[in-house]
Amino acid sequence: MNQPRRPRICQACGNLVGSLDDACPTCGHVDSALEGALDSLIKRCDFTRLFLLLNVLLFVIVQVMMNRTGGSEIEMLAWLGLLIPPRVMQGEVYLLVTPIFLHIGFMHLLFNGFALFQIGPDVERAFGKERFVLIYMLAGILGNLGSCLVGVGGAGASGALFGLIGAHIAFGLRMGNAEVTRRSIGWAVTVFLICFLMGPRINHYAHFFGLLGGLGTAYALGFQPPSNLLQKRLLTFSSLTLALLVPVSFALAILRV
Repeated sequence: MNQPRRPRICQACGNLVGSLDDACPTCGHVDSALEGALDSLIKRCDFTRLFLLLNVLLFVIVQVMMNRTGGSEIEMLAWLGLLIPPRVMQGEVYLLVTPIFLHIGFMHLLFNGFALFQIGPDVERAFGKERFVLIYMLAGILGNLGSCLVGVGGAGASGALFGLIGAHIAFGLRMGNAEVTRRSIGWAVTVFLICFLMGPRINHYAHFFGLLGGLGTAYALGFQPPSNLLQKRLLTFSSLTLALLVPVSFALAILRV
């Protein structure tokens, strides 16, 4: 038995479409089933928690593999996709993606996980879910790329996290919200100081380039909701493409294709 349709939001103009209407009474757009399903899935997804869960899951996998094989943590991380600049320069560009979700030691995971839990929801609300994914992923990739260019390897979500902070600073400046700007700059200064006090092993290059990446991506994407269907589709396609890069990159790292 078919369930009666409910009123819905038009994907093109954002106005209400009645339960008996096939097309939007405002703009005439007809939503496809796939487009509606994707939009519903994205709206329900909490990407901050999803990224946090992925970080924890991969950390557990590394620990299990260490126990089963007797290998070191660095060996297991290298197998999964540690950032190794010479390999990136030889064409293994997927190693710019995998390190965003890998962490060296429990304290590294705990610190970055707590920072993501604190910062992520504000940025996700400010920019929307698709832009949040783009900012997080592109800032992480750019942070790793900048780190690679100076010959520094490693792992961690710090570049992506600083990208979120950079994006939030940009949001506060663009919207003229002094409170948001102050809070975001406070986050950046606090994290920078903590990382500085933790010693020379911290990859400050990834932090710096990630911060710049987040600022640049925020301004490039803009701060207002999509004004038409084409913009919305581009945002959805771009965010899904970058999200799919994650499992593909880990598969390539493991198989060393």
